[in-house]
Amino acid sequence: MGRMLRYRERIRYELECVAAKDVRAVIRHTLRQDFGQSRVEAEVLAERSVAWLRQQPGVAVPGTMRVTVPATRSRKFAATRRLVATVTAVDVGEDATVWREFGIAALQRHRLMRWIYEIYRQGGWASLLELAAWANLTPTALGTRLRPLRANGIWLPHLGSELSGERLAQSRGSSPST
Repeated sequence: MGRMLRYRERIRYELECVAAKDVRAVIRHTLRQDFGQSRVEAEVLAERSVAWLRQQPGVAVPGTMRVTVPATRSRKFAATRRLVATVTAVDVGEDATVWREFGIAALQRHRLMRWIYEIYRQGGWASLLELAAWANLTPTALGTRLRPLRANGIWLPHLGSELSGERLAQSRGSSPST
């Protein structure tokens, strides 16, 4: 009775459509059609081309975005001390795998963690309000997405006030009395 659930097929179809529009896929297609290269050669050159494009200053590769973020954790100086960070907004291969295996909530959580890590690695801090705006989520929804991480003891670096003495001691692994 009824019809079979085919939601996985829909997800697979949508992901294949997005993957076909990825910059790597366009480069592979161009190399194979216009220059007659084999599939393996086209894949290798496409990967190297994207890596080279990402290293070029001032070039925004499709799937990346440049954002201004606070360069300090202090809320007092967050508006004035800023830097430009490049984050991977969409990584078709990685995002597709996460979405297919774990669903949309896990995909959003994965992207948020990737953005925070990339900003932190470049010397900046992610403001939760800005992060919510980039992810097209409300701050409440953002907190809901990050709640499972906090429940497992994972605290992501984000813009806020300086650590209190007790939390600073805990983050260093010593007791507050020492």
